Amino acid sequence: AVEEIPVASDDDDEDTAEAETETAAPATMAEIIEEIELGEIEEEPEPEITVLDSEPVHEEREAPTHGKTVDEPAPSATSMGLAEPKGRTAGERLPLNHPTPHACDVLIDENAFRGAQAHSLTSMSREVAGVLVGPHPEKQPDGRYIVHITDYIIAKHTRMQGASVTYTPESWRYVNDVMMERYPEEEAVIVGWYHTHPGFGIFLSNMDLFIHHNFFTQKWHLALVLDPVGKRSGFFTWDRKQQEVLAYPFPWPYWAHRSW
Repeated sequence: AVEEIPVASDDDDEDTAEAETETAAPATMAEIIEEIELGEIEEEPEPEITVLDSEPVHEEREAPTHGKTVDEPAPSATSMGLAEPKGRTAGERLPLNHPTPHACDVLIDENAFRGAQAHSLTSMSREVAGVLVGPHPEKQPDGRYIVHITDYIIAKHTRMQGASVTYTPESWRYVNDVMMERYPEEEAVIVGWYHTHPGFGIFLSNMDLFIHHNFFTQKWHLALVLDPVGKRSGFFTWDRKQQEVLAYPFPWPYWAHRSW
């Protein structure tokens, strides 16, 4: 059975801010991936993803926190290491002991989401990638986490390998340098990664799953996939037992649909 996942989509144009960002993953990641030929990975048919073209999955309103709108005051640019204030925040904090199978709740600031969107729109035929950054995830009494994405870093010096993007040692050096420059007090960490599927939908391929299982191993690590051709986006998180990576039912607000 194919699970429907909520996606962000809209045909309206709107200016998007672009900033440089990327994730600090182990330098060994690139070395391992470079040694892997795509042919060695068992090819399975990509899952068919059903998406809604006409209307957003959710009503055009900000996502609630315990039934209330999430719209937190923006920290100063100095404290966050960002050039611009974060603006609005999308996402939802579920009540404690909620039966959700996901290991974390996801929040994302508008500037970080629009920056990743802007990066995705720079290539309509090949994948691009980056990392997602935020404060140290907050562990809840029920064992789940709150992951708040406040920034992103573009993965420079990547290499295309078939239909997939590969991080190189230079990519990770660049990400680490940017993290040290923006967050010298280590007040933020890499909370996940993002990459694009231009024209072929929102899912995690075999290579994507390999990357996530081997290099984004914290229970709170997440993935964001963007399709700049279809103008859709979707999150993926670990399950509570950290055995599977699941499509996350993110409550996209109206401004996310309208920001492509």
